[in-house]
Amino acid sequence: MTERDAYRILGLPIGASPELIRTKYRQLILRIHPDTLQGLAERQLRAQDAGLPGTTRAKDAPDAGLPGTGRAEDAPDIGLPGTTQTKEAPGSPAPAVDADARLVNQAYAVLTRLSAARDAWDAQNAKSEQDAQDAWDQEDSPDSSNARDSAGASEGSGRWSAPQNPRAYCPRDVYCSAEDMEGTRLGTFVIARGRYLWTPEEEFSLFLQSLYHCSRRLLEQAERRAAHAPEDPYAQRRQQAQASLAYLLAQQFIDARVMLALTSTYDSASEIYTLRAALELERGARVPSGDELLYPDALRSHRLFLKNAAGRRLGYLSFPDDRFYYVVIPLFEQRRVQVRITVLPDTASSQKPRARAHRNTGSGLRSCPLEVRMRFLPEMKEHFPDSLNLRIEQILNTYVQ
Repeated sequence: MTERDAYRILGLPIGASPELIRTKYRQLILRIHPDTLQGLAERQLRAQDAGLPGTTRAKDAPDAGLPGTGRAEDAPDIGLPGTTQTKEAPGSPAPAVDADARLVNQAYAVLTRLSAARDAWDAQNAKSEQDAQDAWDQEDSPDSSNARDSAGASEGSGRWSAPQNPRAYCPRDVYCSAEDMEGTRLGTFVIARGRYLWTPEEEFSLFLQSLYHCSRRLLEQAERRAAHAPEDPYAQRRQQAQASLAYLLAQQFIDARVMLALTSTYDSASEIYTLRAALELERGARVPSGDELLYPDALRSHRLFLKNAAGRRLGYLSFPDDRFYYVVIPLFEQRRVQVRITVLPDTASSQKPRARAHRNTGSGLRSCPLEVRMRFLPEMKEHFPDSLNLRIEQILNTYVQ
């Protein structure tokens, strides 16, 4: 039985609290357990005479859609094994009711087991988070001079085999998710801490979670160093500063060449990476023809706008894989690559690029497929620009001003 089935049997929303699960289980088991059924009419009559809410006499009892709340021949089928309807002699519990009681017990056991497992993982994760916070506080203490730079040459803590970037601004936590035997996700916990680069062995969503926590701690350190009162209105600037920090930290913990080798086609002879992208057309812009070349026009808010040979802006570049936004756009911002962008031929044949809803304005945008070919400039041999640390410092200093 899966977690979703267990919630459905108990009639609860997914993620219900343990208290609500216990309450619902007791209500159901009192209504459908065979030991409490001495004829449906007699049970409902006793419940009504006792003043229990939601009960009526047997002849007026509506079907509430739960097991055992109607006549045996009208017992609802909840669609799981053991809930078939069978007519039995009066005075004896129907097998469907007995089966439903077993299902309710099984569902309750599944949810309580998962709740206990999640509590254990949460406790372990809280301990890992506290250990990580203590390490951050130790680095931030006045007694540890030049702690951040000296930590850059040290090995990371925990067991993780990924390479490190010793020039990264700060270490980060590496997270791992835990699942039970049925594949239900229980939570995440920290398995290592250091200046580890992202590798395919690390789930990318957990990598982004690591950057989020890392940027949050940097902001908290900046607040403590500034010695401002807690009531100062940092919340209005925190979201924007944290997003900017996470974007820069991603560039320090992602090797662009490794990511492109995994997510694009690489020609070792020409050293060219080829990947698929899309042009999100602006309102009023014409649809480019097949095999037409497009050119970079401007970079604004981490978006690369494209123009045609006549110099007319058509729209901005988008990607089917979110990982490209943390690799390709920074390469353009750092001017580390040469690029050739071509409209794929199938656009010209249809002249009907698919519509896509703009998530911010709600206006309809059109898009057409592109082929992007990139090659690193010969002089750009460094994988991680030194200017990233200076930009991170600027964000932190601006944040507490």
